[in-house]
Amino acid sequence: MYAAARDQLCAEMRSLSADAAATMIPSCPGWSAKDVVAHVAGLVADLLAGVQPPLGTDEMTARQVSERIDMTHLEVCDEWQQNGPGIAAFMAERELYALGLTADLAVHVHDLAEVLESVTEPPTEAMLAACQRYVPLLQERVAERLDTALTVTLDGQDWAPAAGSTPLTLEATPTDFLRTVTGRRTRAQAEALGWSGDATAVLDGALLQYGPYRDDSAS
Repeated sequence: MYAAARDQLCAEMRSLSADAAATMIPSCPGWSAKDVVAHVAGLVADLLAGVQPPLGTDEMTARQVSERIDMTHLEVCDEWQQNGPGIAAFMAERELYALGLTADLAVHVHDLAEVLESVTEPPTEAMLAACQRYVPLLQERVAERLDTALTVTLDGQDWAPAAGSTPLTLEATPTDFLRTVTGRRTRAQAEALGWSGDATAVLDGALLQYGPYRDDSAS
């Protein structure tokens, strides 16, 4: 799934001019389309080079982009795809990394598809795969911080809580869930999801994997 998404995105990026690849992506503030691809390519390169996690911090992602500032978007795609066999072997031995990389890529493909007509939104199976990573992380956060037992239902697929005592449920589409917990939606949009119970504490202090919420002016 990861390889298919990578190769499709690279094919779509290769169809862009340099000016189009420089299009800014609002859901990734300060990054162009090329920068988004530089991040996902850089993440793979870091893992193969043995760089120790966490690799998704602001400092790390900024470095991944800055190290490729003088490369064209075509060269970034070349690097990413040339590392394909290496990262495939790496992921085959590390299921959690495979899930995390696939989830991260699905989110970023959606970032690009919101802006660039040439980029196709991730397929449903990729979005559900990403949810397999982000739903348990959310459930862990709300249990640890708020003692909340969160049940999540996305397009009929249920995730039962593993911990927490105060029940709360959330029902949404995989896309709405992912765009929200990764900081791509406003607080008002997060509140408008299908909550059953008082979600105020979760919205205030535990919902976002990456924050803050987007400003209303960016919605």
